[in-house]
Amino acid sequence: MTKEESQKGMTKEQISGKLERFSTTSEKIKYLQSIEPRAKHLKKDERNAFYEKLGDLMRKKGDLSKMAIYYHKAGRNDIANRIWEKSGDVDKIYYDRDSAIEKYGRANEAEKRQQVIKEKQRVTLGDKLLLVLAVGSFLCSFIFLSGRITGNTILDASFKTSNLIGALLFIVGVVASFFYFERKNKKDLKLNFLS
Repeated sequence: MTKEESQKGMTKEQISGKLERFSTTSEKIKYLQSIEPRAKHLKKDERNAFYEKLGDLMRKKGDLSKMAIYYHKAGRNDIANRIWEKSGDVDKIYYDRDSAIEKYGRANEAEKRQQVIKEKQRVTLGDKLLLVLAVGSFLCSFIFLSGRITGNTILDASFKTSNLIGALLFIVGVVASFFYFERKNKKDLKLNFLS
């Protein structure tokens, strides 16, 4: 598209006509992205039609983020905000809370954004609690299992009782470690699945 052609104007139908020579959606997107710098010479309505067409092609390709960006550039903020919101909902379901917070911010969904921030803080606190419980239980179990420190020194208990307490604390430490690493692995798997 030359500067003269771009100044003549281009409707969404004319853009679609030019794209007919390309067979795949990827080729059409590549062509439009190559002439995107020239879109600033178009009139507002024509520029909006150009970006809306790019957004439509991104929908076919399944790239929600770029689709929302192009709809926003086309002045279709209502559609772009809905896309960001729904995309944030998906990220929230798959525990990608950082991405959900960013997308809710783009969608101007302050309430949902704050809710995810609170959930993230709660989960982080739960992870820390499990880690402290695991480490603390392991340390205490070794104290009770050692035999030298326990017994009459810590509490008036027999060797058998202190070993039983030590074994129970060791089991609590193993279980807490298991849950901690299981939660970590689930988050990592979900994040890897999304990327």
